Amino acid sequence: MKSIKILLMSALCFILTMGLVSCGDRPVEDGSDDYPPVSATGIWVGKWTSDVTRGFRGNFTVTLLQDGVNLTGILFFTNACFFDAEVSGTLNGTEISFVATEPAGEEKVSFTGIISSNQMSGNQNGTGGSCANQDGTFLLYKSESNSDCFVEQPTPGCDDQVCEDIICALDSFCCNDTWDLQCVDEAIDNCIY
Repeated sequence: MKSIKILLMSALCFILTMGLVSCGDRPVEDGSDDYPPVSATGIWVGKWTSDVTRGFRGNFTVTLLQDGVNLTGILFFTNACFFDAEVSGTLNGTEISFVATEPAGEEKVSFTGIISSNQMSGNQNGTGGSCANQDGTFLLYKSESNSDCFVEQPTPGCDDQVCEDIICALDSFCCNDTWDLQCVDEAIDNCIY
């Protein structure tokens, strides 16, 4: 009888580690090979598109830190209901959910989707004020180098020389004055490898 219990427990452990059955949320340390199977930690850059207003779209960058299944971070939008926001959310397996709240706390955009090792996509819903037009879809790519080329900064240039060269050939302001939001937008369009 004892050997049958051991055999059943071994089979259950195998099924759980293979991801065939979910046991719900379990906090794990970053870098673990255990659940969740992907890490959201890093800089994610990409595009959003409104489903409400035809042709209404923009870029955004979100920097996420993952602690077990919990996510925190910051988000920078272009052509959106707010420019910057604090982010909080969760990652359950490959399902990601987070909310970006602008500094005054009155307008929010919620994001739900699927994440892989280097891509995140899904839907977004805005609430409060002008964020109602933010309902739509998003597609983000993880910056493998965690480059600061996708983050606005007061100094010229960025830390990825290849990306910097591409952007400076398009817009010399980015390498002579500051790496502003326009430079970030250009990096998202031209430097996601």
